[in-house]
Amino acid sequence: MKTNLVIYPSDPFIKKGNEYNNLFVDRYTFDQSETKNHSDQFFASRLDYDYRINNYNLSNILFYEILECVKKELNLILEKNFDQKFFEIIIGAWLRKFIQQFVLKYQNIIEINKKFKIQNVTIHNTDDYKFFTTDTQTIQNATSNNLWNSCIYSYILSNLNLNIEIKTIYNSEKNFDDSNFLHWKTTGKTKNILKKISKDVFVYLTNILPNNSNILLYNTGFKISTEKKIDLMFGQMPRIYSNNLQFKYSNFDFNLRKKLNFEKFTKISNKAEDHQFVEIFNLIIRILNKSLPIFVIEDFDNLIKYSEKLKLPTSPKAICTSYAFQSDEPFKFYLAMKKFINPKIKYFIYQHGGSYITNLNNNFVNECQTCDYFITWGDKIDSTKKNNIKFVNFKLLNKKYFKKKNLNKFLILMRSSGYNALPYDRYSEGLQQIDLTIKLCKNFSPELVKDTIIRAHYTSKNKFQNIIKDLSKFKIDYSEQNYFDAINSAKLILFNHDSTGLLEMLALNKPTLCMWKKGHEHHNTFVVEDYELLKDAKIFFDDHEKLHQHLINIWNEPLRWWYSDNVQKNLHKFVNLYTKMPDINFSTEFKKIIKDRI
Repeated sequence: MKTNLVIYPSDPFIKKGNEYNNLFVDRYTFDQSETKNHSDQFFASRLDYDYRINNYNLSNILFYEILECVKKELNLILEKNFDQKFFEIIIGAWLRKFIQQFVLKYQNIIEINKKFKIQNVTIHNTDDYKFFTTDTQTIQNATSNNLWNSCIYSYILSNLNLNIEIKTIYNSEKNFDDSNFLHWKTTGKTKNILKKISKDVFVYLTNILPNNSNILLYNTGFKISTEKKIDLMFGQMPRIYSNNLQFKYSNFDFNLRKKLNFEKFTKISNKAEDHQFVEIFNLIIRILNKSLPIFVIEDFDNLIKYSEKLKLPTSPKAICTSYAFQSDEPFKFYLAMKKFINPKIKYFIYQHGGSYITNLNNNFVNECQTCDYFITWGDKIDSTKKNNIKFVNFKLLNKKYFKKKNLNKFLILMRSSGYNALPYDRYSEGLQQIDLTIKLCKNFSPELVKDTIIRAHYTSKNKFQNIIKDLSKFKIDYSEQNYFDAINSAKLILFNHDSTGLLEMLALNKPTLCMWKKGHEHHNTFVVEDYELLKDAKIFFDDHEKLHQHLINIWNEPLRWWYSDNVQKNLHKFVNLYTKMPDINFSTEFKKIIKDRI
């Protein structure tokens, strides 16, 4: 029987009848298809640590090689002279994601060709297809779009000599339309009109005066009162900066893009060991002119001018943010310009979520490579980096965490469906976590089912709904209930993933469990022993049957287990490493961190 490779989940790409088996290129494509034969299967990409780290290292090497090409070509075409750090700040987050998902798709094709005898594949003609997005954020939305994904696969397949019979289909859509995903369009409406008016008046009055602040605190995630208190401690006027900048992006400019000549950077492979690197490099370079985002080509000069009008400090000594480093294009242009003009400016990133030290992924995120200092949530640092600063979890200043209500529920918090913008199959990783949760819940007694709420991310309602149907007897909350109300009504919490929320609950000393697959596929090797603290305290489980038995033992009196000496001792050690509670001296200590380094 022949095998047909399927890269798009619709009939023209799927063979019918008994002559062919269909092999879907990945699990995500398989799950999107509504017309599958009983014999159809999908290619399961590896998720082990070695596969991840190898793909990350390859992506990282590709990133700096391609970034240098981007720097040279954009400086030439746009008549600039910016250095590599400038371009790493403005486009690094986008380019890393583009390269990483490209590496994953390339590796999938290569592995499929090794393991399966593929006779046929139907692909899109990508000669006229453009892979650009408007801004950084929407590259993630693109990786969930079937056409965009299949066009990447099509482009790779059409340029590799794999001895497969290829049929080509033309499609009318010429690019991924991300207009509905631009981040400033999804911020929602302001609930408190009076508060908004007061804020607007304050912003207007402070903007009348020149901004000579030495320290820029921008989108830190702190409460406004805390942030403005720190301003005063630095002896500067408190200001409020908008995090919802509605920049109007331009359209794709064919004439401008024609001037880009990345073909001149293509490489020739002289060694067998670097063949894969050169092949992926050339594949990406040859479509880079129609892949780079709008904000860095058509709107390069527009964003420089726009950033100069933001009323941000004219000559800061330090710039600190927790969130704006990835998708806030005007801020990134402001930051890159200031650092280019004055490299002595210190750029601080304050950890805004979990996993920055523990998760392998975050060794390669753009913000950790571009900042001068990275402020962590605890005493554990990444010793391979010289810029880590030990501190506390600022999110725990939020008093909404401490409101206790009717503590009678078992709350299971599930991971979001996420995006496949990493060099391994994050979608399949998420399904593994769901599968483990389903196996656990199938053992629940009717009484425990009644007391359990499964909180799934709102994005899971469409992507994972067919899988979560196995939990139909449970109450499933697709993030409709307020998060703080949900956690404040739980007498016991379970996270099916390693997350920010887990760290927050552990720091708050709230009875909490966590569970994920055996092994440490997603962990840095230097943190593995720290998770043994949680395992020894029976907080972390990698076996759903053992977790179920533990749950039976503690459900009636979880506090008795939670406040036992061993649990509290191990918990205290783990919390100090990764999610320390802030105290009343938070503002003073934060000021000292900044002041001592400028």
